[in-house]
Amino acid sequence: MAHRRTAAWKKFVNTETFKQALPYIIKATGGTVAAGCGLALGLKQLKTGLNYQEPKDIWPEVSFDLRKKFAKPQGGPSKALCDLGGFSLDEFWEAASRLRPVELELEEAREGPEPSKATSELMARWKESGIITKTAQEPPRADLFGRRLTSDAQGVDIGVLVPPYLAPLEGVPTVKVPTWEPRPTLRKKVVDALDTYGVALLQGAIESEDIKKLRDELGFLNGKLTRRATELGQWLQQMDPNVGMGRYTFGRLHCLLRGSPEFEPTAVAAHAAVAPLVYSYFKTATKGNMENEKIFLSEAQIIINDPLAETQGWHLDNASGRPAITFLVPLTDIHHDRGSQAILPGSHRFCEGDLSLSQRLGSCFRALCESHGAIFVATPERKWAAGDVLVLDGRVMHKGLANEGLGAPTAMLVLRYDLTDSPPPGSGRGFLRFMSRLARTTDHLFRLYAAV
Repeated sequence: MAHRRTAAWKKFVNTETFKQALPYIIKATGGTVAAGCGLALGLKQLKTGLNYQEPKDIWPEVSFDLRKKFAKPQGGPSKALCDLGGFSLDEFWEAASRLRPVELELEEAREGPEPSKATSELMARWKESGIITKTAQEPPRADLFGRRLTSDAQGVDIGVLVPPYLAPLEGVPTVKVPTWEPRPTLRKKVVDALDTYGVALLQGAIESEDIKKLRDELGFLNGKLTRRATELGQWLQQMDPNVGMGRYTFGRLHCLLRGSPEFEPTAVAAHAAVAPLVYSYFKTATKGNMENEKIFLSEAQIIINDPLAETQGWHLDNASGRPAITFLVPLTDIHHDRGSQAILPGSHRFCEGDLSLSQRLGSCFRALCESHGAIFVATPERKWAAGDVLVLDGRVMHKGLANEGLGAPTAMLVLRYDLTDSPPPGSGRGFLRFMSRLARTTDHLFRLYAAV
């Protein structure tokens, strides 16, 4: 067989067509090599000019330690304040459960230099706008999404109710809430990190006891993930046949829990730990115009990474250009070769609708030049611990990495929040494919940038 191929090649080389094309082939090859060398030299000069010869480790700048910083909940407004605002305490908790930012506004009023005056003014504003009383008049959850396949809820506001964070409600699953101290400085620092790089890491945001409880209630045997993805999926569908699921890459199962009466309350319990950041992020991103915006929980799913699961393609969660935020909560420790996440820092700027194209490219490439391209949550020196919440701007490019292990699978809980006027995916398939290819090209470009 090899002899035949060699003979065929010699015959082709001796043809007149090949001899005529040979000079052009040599020129094209030489041009390609010259272009590659020119690109490498240009990137090296760029690196020198920006003084980024060494990659900047941005993780210390975007990581925030919330471990063992849990305190007694502050509680809601007093009866006197409720009377002043013209609503009941139950109506306040209803508004908080429907993702109105009333808890954050109350907390900010309490943190001010004159809390009594600030809370009274807040009650008057709420009474005038009717934000709480109008929310209480909205259709009940059952009228928005009945008993049906959870996959039908993709990209749709189905009125998911979340647990408040200022106080636990009876019968509503929740988790312990970090103190987020110093307040409000810490919230602002996390939002600033998201604004600059599109990523933040909240270390220990969900306590180990709550992680164990989540694992147990989601079908993990004895608190450990010993079921493979298929086995866990079958168990979930035995408990609720309407749970939708899909495999978009080999070895990785996405179980859609939003819309499941059996599993949705457990999945969204983690909201209480990150709620202050959700409201702070959208308040900053919308320039404080939250009265005219509405947040909804657009995704709650479990992702199981089986051994030998393949790497995902680069993607973003919302391409509309409007604010969006995603939380990835590992339910097991994830090491660098067990399905971690890769992120292109600053790439969220490319889809930011309020900026010009030059501003988008400048902000995006500045961050990538600092980091020398993609960054990784877990490294050989640092694991991604269970309960350490990875926060992503919904417009940042990221991907799940391969699980090279042969032991137990890994798992993570994903909660995603969007605005009702810009639900995911935010664009057509063509633009999403274009962004994926752009991210792949950018990743290869900055690998060369890091090497020269």
